[in-house]
Amino acid sequence: MTAVGGKAGKGWQAGDYLDRPLRELLDDVGGTAPVPAAGSICAVTGALAAALVAKVAGKSSPRMVEAESLAARATELAAELAPLAQADAESYTRFVQERRDRSSGNDGADDNAWRSEQPQDHDAAADHAALDVPIAVAQAGAELAGMAETLARHGNPNLRFDAAGAARLAASAARVSAWLAATNSRDAVAARTAALNADRAERLAGNADRAAARK
Repeated sequence: MTAVGGKAGKGWQAGDYLDRPLRELLDDVGGTAPVPAAGSICAVTGALAAALVAKVAGKSSPRMVEAESLAARATELAAELAPLAQADAESYTRFVQERRDRSSGNDGADDNAWRSEQPQDHDAAADHAALDVPIAVAQAGAELAGMAETLARHGNPNLRFDAAGAARLAASAARVSAWLAATNSRDAVAARTAALNADRAERLAGNADRAAARK
């Protein structure tokens, strides 16, 4: 598979991305295989946003009474989100495989199906597999954006733009995850919940922007 810089990506099956060099993730994302793609990147982006929140919170004590608890919670979210890059690649591969297996007269055309394609024939299990990571990332993104907004307002002023940046990263991950949930599922309630989380994250990111600019 041709990838970033003309290198051949090893693919998600080569092992957990947490145990592999960043270059291999970049190569795989830039390759021609269906995954890893937007879902995995949202998970990584969310994890990085969480790590950045943890950094800002850790450097905001004793200015903020709640700084230590914010840092601890952000660290928890980073640990929860980081493995989802691999989990999304695995679950979406199963999702595509189930679609292909149920297609009559399949000639392999679905092998390169992308997440942006609208699913036509899948059961509840496939739905949930496609939803798990986007739903989790959207929910975490809203929580992280709120934490980052608080830090932009009351945390270490030297890191206020880091806090605002974390909020924007979290909101972006939440929004794209909400799109993926809406595209790949017939569960309107779950997709709507993801969209509401993305809306909330974007509002909070805007608040963080303004708070950082005022100082």
